[in-house]
Amino acid sequence: MMGSSASKDTATTQQKFLIGSLTRKSDLDQKFFKLSYHCLTQSPTSLTENRDIDLHEKNEKCFTENQHIQHEIMDLGNNDAVESIGCRAVRGDNKRSSKILNHNYDNECMVSVPDLFLPILGSKKLVCAQTYVAWRSIMDLEKLKSLLVKRRLIYLVQVDDFPDFLNNFRVPFHSEEITIFDLAEKFLGVFFTGMTVKWIQSLSIAERKWDITSRHHKKTGKFQYLVTDFFPLLANICPKDGYCIMGLIWSDLYPKEELNFVLGEAHNSFKSGIVSFGRFEPKTYIEGIHQDIISVTTEVVWKLLKCLSHELCHLFGMAHCDFFGCTMNGSGSVKDAMDQPLFLCPVCVRKLQHICKFDILERYENMEKFLVEMNKQFPSERWNRSMVWIQNCLKYLKTTATYL
Repeated sequence: MMGSSASKDTATTQQKFLIGSLTRKSDLDQKFFKLSYHCLTQSPTSLTENRDIDLHEKNEKCFTENQHIQHEIMDLGNNDAVESIGCRAVRGDNKRSSKILNHNYDNECMVSVPDLFLPILGSKKLVCAQTYVAWRSIMDLEKLKSLLVKRRLIYLVQVDDFPDFLNNFRVPFHSEEITIFDLAEKFLGVFFTGMTVKWIQSLSIAERKWDITSRHHKKTGKFQYLVTDFFPLLANICPKDGYCIMGLIWSDLYPKEELNFVLGEAHNSFKSGIVSFGRFEPKTYIEGIHQDIISVTTEVVWKLLKCLSHELCHLFGMAHCDFFGCTMNGSGSVKDAMDQPLFLCPVCVRKLQHICKFDILERYENMEKFLVEMNKQFPSERWNRSMVWIQNCLKYLKTTATYL
């Protein structure tokens, strides 16, 4: 009995360190957040072990099991695969095909629950990653600096000119035609439910007389701006009621002289960041073959929304996620970044909810509506896979079954 009690106390302590105390949370919130601890402890490399795993082998096994089980279960939609591998977390380009778990309750019909989150912690210790408690300790100090000011606005700003094909682009969305910039605003409004997202008047670097370091990359010959020079300048133009500001620029960016390229970057202390369209990545650039972006495609929209949401999360104090396949995974290339999920894992959702104060079910229901429309306008495997994922997540949240 003493051994069982100690084991239970250890599990409770680890769970609280991972996702914090849930005593004041609703039953639905508790169910969702506890899913993170369950997934980590039930993975081949648990929180109490210290050994490496072959995720590729695990993924293949899950894919085989999923193919078999999908013929047996009630309708949960089609393939639940989620590309979720960031290069800092796992080597290789794997696809995770969700495993469907069945549990037969004594007084209930068969319940099918999707395995929504792929653990990637591996042998890394829990204390070495940014848990909710670790994040909260940083953000509480930040909160003390602005106790009297409630900032609930995320500001976006276009920096310099964009090509005509981008400015003139329109897409039907529900009952209106909107620009790609409006589309980004709508997506971020759902992603950061509880905050208001708003574009402010575009600006010109030359007219503002901003002194931004620049260069032509030695391999591509293409123009790039030094991303870090933007942080204090953007912070200075953020309206006083703004929680943060994110710039969007057509020119490519680089993080420092010895590094090639970055899609975007943000600095939490400045509460500012900037994202590019990532037109000429040196790693994949081939002279005479590589083409610039000349139209709005599914890939362009996916890249834009993924980069904006990822970098904005950094402005909410989030470090790169080491727990699950998550939109906050680190990456070392455009492909790595694009192959990651569109969604946050429960640990990262816990952080975001603390600031945004959203209802989890409402947020995911609004996200589903957005994704259904996106899949109509930009049909692709990625958007469809994201839509199926959100539908399975909602089914899990709405069922009375716990995750077993």
